[in-house]
Amino acid sequence: MAPITKPKPVLGKTYLTEWREFRGLNQSQAAEAANVSRTLLSKMENGHSPYLQQHIEALAALYGCSPADLIGRNPQSPLAPIRGDEAIIAMLSRIEGLDQRGVEVAFSVIDTVIKRQPSTQGQSSADDQHVPATPHHEPKP
Repeated sequence: MAPITKPKPVLGKTYLTEWREFRGLNQSQAAEAANVSRTLLSKMENGHSPYLQQHIEALAALYGCSPADLIGRNPQSPLAPIRGDEAIIAMLSRIEGLDQRGVEVAFSVIDTVIKRQPSTQGQSSADDQHVPATPHHEPKP
């Protein structure tokens, strides 16, 4: 009897490469941190090999993002929010001509501004276009 060939699984798009490059790492560095071979990391990044949860969690910790980000969010997207000190520092480090001292000064300014922002929870303005998901209805008399 002839061997039965199994169809290769179709793997969905991930942003493993984009996150690695966003953090300025090469495949060897990322593979070592995730405890996989560079070849396996390359296959995972290109959708030719499935990943295990332990791989995604290790890479997410290395890249300073969530495991869900690696699968569903491109860090290069202009709409991608920058969350956390590490992400702010990484973004500042990518600015051409900004040395380490400049990154530290810029981060200090940003951090100060963020900490001084008044809490807007519960406040609204005339510009607020927020509509509650469930409108409030008054009971009829």
